[in-house]
Amino acid sequence: MRELLRRIADFKTEYESEALRLAQELRGQKMPELTEELFLEFERNGNRLRYEAAYFGRRKFLSVFGLVSVMKHRDEDLRKLEEVLLEICGEECWALPAHVDRHKNSDWRITIDLFASETAQTLAQLVTLLKGGLSEHVTEIVEREVRARVLAPFMASQAPYSGWERSGNNWNAVCCGNIGSAGLFLLNEGTERRALAERLAHALTCCYLKGFGDDGACEEGLGYWAYGFTYYTLFARQLREVYPDIDILSGKKLETIACFQQKCYFGGGRTVSFSDSNCFEPYSMGLTCCLAYEFDSVCFPEPEFARRLGQDSCWRWVGVYWDWYWTGRFLEAVRETPKTLADCGDEIFPDVQWAVFRGAWGSAVAIKGGHNEESHNHNDVGSFFYLADGEAFLDDLGCGEYTKDYFSDKRYTVFCNRGASHNIPLIDGCDQCPGREYRAESFDVPEKGTAVIRFEAAYGQPYLRRLERQLHLEKATGELAVKDVAETDRAVDFKENLVTRLPVTVEDGQIVIYGRRHRARIVLQGLRGEIEQQIVRHVNHQGEPEQVHVLQWKVEPQEVRAGQGSVYMSAFTISLDI
Repeated sequence: MRELLRRIADFKTEYESEALRLAQELRGQKMPELTEELFLEFERNGNRLRYEAAYFGRRKFLSVFGLVSVMKHRDEDLRKLEEVLLEICGEECWALPAHVDRHKNSDWRITIDLFASETAQTLAQLVTLLKGGLSEHVTEIVEREVRARVLAPFMASQAPYSGWERSGNNWNAVCCGNIGSAGLFLLNEGTERRALAERLAHALTCCYLKGFGDDGACEEGLGYWAYGFTYYTLFARQLREVYPDIDILSGKKLETIACFQQKCYFGGGRTVSFSDSNCFEPYSMGLTCCLAYEFDSVCFPEPEFARRLGQDSCWRWVGVYWDWYWTGRFLEAVRETPKTLADCGDEIFPDVQWAVFRGAWGSAVAIKGGHNEESHNHNDVGSFFYLADGEAFLDDLGCGEYTKDYFSDKRYTVFCNRGASHNIPLIDGCDQCPGREYRAESFDVPEKGTAVIRFEAAYGQPYLRRLERQLHLEKATGELAVKDVAETDRAVDFKENLVTRLPVTVEDGQIVIYGRRHRARIVLQGLRGEIEQQIVRHVNHQGEPEQVHVLQWKVEPQEVRAGQGSVYMSAFTISLDI
């Protein structure tokens, strides 16, 4: 569709205008200060938001003036950028307080975390792109700080520098990709640069890519896929240009990973929100253009759901720059009409045990098996969420506010990480247990629109002999049928548990959930008691409180076997009132 190309071009025009507007707005402002008091807040009470607001506020100045300087090469922007660069180089530590240990590490100021590596890459690329426009004095300081804080300590270390160098998650891709990119920009040709490139290529291909199965899915979720894969792609392309014999951006598995994003979008911009994902994940137009340039099978979500300048609260330079640079490059190079998501259908991800089924009226269900030691894990084996026209009638809350407790042994006291915040049964007051052994024993798709999950192991209860869930989406109507069967060695308190952010009422034993365009009606089979309702406070990733409606009802045993335990059967259907 030529219309899609026009909308992508409009995105670029609006992006440039917003960059120039922000530069004008920021020109007379002072950068936020990073104080000792703010740094100490995380150690004292676990709060990350105030320090990070100032830290990323400074990166906003860096990215905005970096971008307009590259776009226009105006002297006023370059001089302002020089001031910003010197401010960043004067920071005591480039890592975040949540990622350093000042009590155990006397050299904590040189910690290489996600954001120290991003800062190094940003500075290295800016002085390279703007060579001749920036003063030699500023360039020398920038190069010295990048080498001293990131390149030198990493290159002097024995692999692994830290656990992230051997991990299969986004930390590996972000840190290795940034270090590699900065090294290729600043290091002279020679054995030292080649050795660094080979070390990082090994870490990325042998560890980060091992975190993906053949289905290309990222168990951390769509946002972390975009985060990690952006930096993987950044380094891979740069590496191929410098060392053509080292190509880590080709092959069937890479293409499958590149297509993961397009399989996670629903109407209205809603996205798969398992684990610490967001329910509405704006996509990177620049990354998508870059991947579509590399792989013919990559499709574009609607441009209205692309991330605009300023939507990344961290103001990551690579995302800011690529959304301008790669969008322009794609528009110049494209010879065929880019593919859209218009014909998206069902998606099965056998390695992570996900299924996505789509039906009439924009209905869709996303279903999850897996295990409870996934990266950014929630205790959610056997869960699902149900959508119509992009509205979640039964929800998956995604990530909450990142605090000290969120990444400690208190993680599963946080509501959104517990099983009780997901659409799964609760048994004897237990939701599920954290750990790899707490898992789905099987995850099958025996026919179109149907998934069957065995997941008694997720609860870790010896008396629970069998727990099976079957879900079927009727494509012609959008109706979802759910059936749970449990076999136990003794009588248990078996409750169904459903969650929604939307207004809800209980009418004559039926649950009615009210969306903007539709209503969803949940009809329960064999209900004998009352449907309990409660409102739980959830704090989302942006630190904003939300109200979540939790609905529960008790399931009585259908069969009691003398000396052999009980059988519980629960069934309900979700249909749309159009």
